[in-house]
Amino acid sequence: LIVILLPRTMILVSLLIMILCKLGMASVTMCMYLQKSKHLSPLYSVILSVGFGMCAYGVIQTIDPMWLDGLVFLPLIALGVEYLVDDGRKLNYIIPLAMICIANFYIGFMCCIFTAFYFFAYAFLATDKVKFRVDALAPVIGRMFAATAVAICLAAFMILPIYNALSLGKFDFTTPDYSMKTQFSPLEFIAQLSINQYNSVNVEGKPEIYCGVLAFLTLPLFFCNTHIEYRKKLGYGFLCVIMFLSMWIKPLDMLWHGGQVPNWLPFRYSFIFSFLFLSMAGMTLRAARGIKKPALFISAGAIVGIMFWAYSQKY
Repeated sequence: LIVILLPRTMILVSLLIMILCKLGMASVTMCMYLQKSKHLSPLYSVILSVGFGMCAYGVIQTIDPMWLDGLVFLPLIALGVEYLVDDGRKLNYIIPLAMICIANFYIGFMCCIFTAFYFFAYAFLATDKVKFRVDALAPVIGRMFAATAVAICLAAFMILPIYNALSLGKFDFTTPDYSMKTQFSPLEFIAQLSINQYNSVNVEGKPEIYCGVLAFLTLPLFFCNTHIEYRKKLGYGFLCVIMFLSMWIKPLDMLWHGGQVPNWLPFRYSFIFSFLFLSMAGMTLRAARGIKKPALFISAGAIVGIMFWAYSQKY
């Protein structure tokens, strides 16, 4: 619609407006998530949400604006999962999940995979309202399956024709090699969190996970914070490990990309890592009184040491 409304001579301007709208909306939805879910103050919410809208994935993937829809809808989907688990509200989950599947089936597929992991981590470890008992969790799991089925049915008019089109040859574009191998070293991964870090968009590129210095600085403090419950640390730690292994181990990464090796632009779901880091940063800032001074100095020293090590290794 933006392209249609502007004259043909302003095609580049219309593209710029489109990208700004998407990245701006990503910040808006992230700000909403941080305030509704993490009960963060407006100031901190705005700071972290701008980090999400301007994360490395968002900036680099402006060359593929269709993939930016994931940034917009992921916070709404996560918030919908929490509402569904805590008090049974379903529409807050159904609508954004259906919307991302309609807007871009490819990124929607990746959001669906993460949603399954997020639901498990939140329902079993992070929620404050549902007790870890079979009689309490069984209805929650049933609601989740029903709501997901409704969302997929709502998007079926888009999903089914696309699947049919892909089955005509795209699924056989390459012969998948599921041999077990890693795709980067842990040091290379950590180096991607530093400022001014850009690797490449070709097949040798590394995950685009940078989302602001504040998120990097507060990441170790999340696990050192005495005011954050152990089970929540376990839940978010589980999600971070799952996402890291998905990127590190090639066969798992291929499953996220529909069973194929990406033809350039690897790790197309790396924005999920930025979402997790900023969520954890929000929880850390809200419970800042639980950070002890020794943990602050040790964390800062460790980060500086890692950065110098990465620099010495030419990353």
